[in-house]
Amino acid sequence: MIVNKAHTILLFLLAATFTCAAQTPLVLERQADAKLKDYDFAAAQDLYRRAYDASSDAAFRNAMVEKMAQCDNGLGMLSFACKPVVVAKKTVPAANFFQYYKHIAADRWGRLADGTLAAFDPSLDKMFFERRSDGQSDIYTSTRVRDSLWSVPELLGSSHMSSKDEVMPIVSYDGKKLYYSSKGLFGMGGYDLFVCQWDEASGSWGEPQNLGFPFSSVGDDFLYSDTPDGNFTIFASNRDCGADSVTIYVLAFKNEPLKTAVSAAEARRIAALEVNKPQAQQAVEVQDEALDNADPLQLKYAAALAQYQDVKDSIAAVSARQADLRSRYAASSDESERGLFQRNLASAEQTMFSLQQQLRTAAGKVQAAEMECLQKGVAIDPSLFSRQQKSKDPDILQLPDYEFLRLPAPGRIVAVFEQPEEQFDYTFRVEDEAVIAESNDVLNEGLVYQIQIVSGSSKLAVRQLRGLSPVFEKRQSNGRYTYCVGKFPRYADAQKALPTVKRYFSSAYIVAFRDGKSMSVANARKAEAAGVDRYQVIFSEYPEGIPADVMQVIRANSSKDIARRTSDEGKVIYYIAPFDSQTEAESLASKLRAAGAKGVSTDTIK
Repeated sequence: MIVNKAHTILLFLLAATFTCAAQTPLVLERQADAKLKDYDFAAAQDLYRRAYDASSDAAFRNAMVEKMAQCDNGLGMLSFACKPVVVAKKTVPAANFFQYYKHIAADRWGRLADGTLAAFDPSLDKMFFERRSDGQSDIYTSTRVRDSLWSVPELLGSSHMSSKDEVMPIVSYDGKKLYYSSKGLFGMGGYDLFVCQWDEASGSWGEPQNLGFPFSSVGDDFLYSDTPDGNFTIFASNRDCGADSVTIYVLAFKNEPLKTAVSAAEARRIAALEVNKPQAQQAVEVQDEALDNADPLQLKYAAALAQYQDVKDSIAAVSARQADLRSRYAASSDESERGLFQRNLASAEQTMFSLQQQLRTAAGKVQAAEMECLQKGVAIDPSLFSRQQKSKDPDILQLPDYEFLRLPAPGRIVAVFEQPEEQFDYTFRVEDEAVIAESNDVLNEGLVYQIQIVSGSSKLAVRQLRGLSPVFEKRQSNGRYTYCVGKFPRYADAQKALPTVKRYFSSAYIVAFRDGKSMSVANARKAEAAGVDRYQVIFSEYPEGIPADVMQVIRANSSKDIARRTSDEGKVIYYIAPFDSQTEAESLASKLRAAGAKGVSTDTIK
């Protein structure tokens, strides 16, 4: 009996040890990754949370926060999904898949000298391409100056940049939409597909919008475009193929596809994008003899009624999801988890708003069809069509078959880009050899502090300046030479640099100028305190607290204070401050927007 009892205890301890080993952070992460690939974002999110709790490694925990946000995005996208009609698909080598895009005219794209694809707008005078810098790719644009000379490439804009890659831009045939893939903007994983609209009023591209599920998937999705004949939508993805391949999907074009909430199981089926174009002979098969004799107005009314009911079903599904999220939010005491639920609720609310708009439109169509029937004396019979038959869109039935054709690679673009003018670096530093300031005119720009190092009747040689840079040489009216180093906008900046300068010139001291004229340091500091603008970052979409992923971005990029205030209207507003320049504040704001933070802006501190 004693032996058996000891044996039982030993087995229990071994089992407990095995269980603990099986639940290591890395194991939990792998389990979560598998759930994510199956579109089971709720289960994946729970496993990532457990992996986060089980680890003390800061880098690993940050990665888990990012993946939990990814799951949060996925849940939101599945609550607003469409079910496209797939006309054809073909798996091809990833290295040259774009050669199968036969619908893109040869003059609308090409390859730059490094092989990168570049796309043109309809005028052929605006070019879009990706460029890699500092370890990541961003979208750039350039304008033709003349012939093969192009302007200095410029970034598309801060809202189109993330901490990861943006690649493969392509312009719609009318030039009003720009599509590209992003690995870092709001999405469910890998490269997601995004679109932005050209805004004539501002002369710029609008905010990027995720094209949604199933165009964007947990895999990598690229090069979305519509054919100029208006028949098809085409894009490529590696969601269901090997690492060296992609599948090109050809879908029936829909200007405003109906979007509904789908489950994880439905998402897996839809994401496979199996060819499902209905055949004309199948469409004419009817189960009710009355369909053969139905009046076209009756059929129009029945189709409108079916669409109205479909949107109502979607609203019911999203409403149930909102109730579930609110329940889970109320039950959770973890700030990070509550933040994720809150973001998911915000996404569901946006989906509900869009669906309610769709419902009003659908109701209007039902009323219009009903009125038309009444005006023409046609009896209304809603039972004509079953719910299954409403999806047989006559426009889709008339689509031609799609044939894949591999074309030669897009031609080489002969493009010479203008080089940006080199800007003189006025940042204080110590070089091997001193750098003399390019111009003293920069001292005429408002309030400036400098560190005076020496004044004398003789001009100094560069080697005598001991590597201090930039040095401003000034010849006074009495013939004496004065040497100052640096161009500091704040007294604190000059004071910080002073000990370094004093190592080489022990009698160095701070001087001040306003619009090029000398003034006392005391008066300069008073003027600085009274008139220098300071800046802040503001956001106001999180009444229950800042989500963990947003806080992570803030703490990774700033050590500024965060203040929470409630406006007279009861709105919770967060302030991150103070920043000494608008550029510094906007840099953090751009990173927050790229991470999906809502309602972010910058302003001066009043």
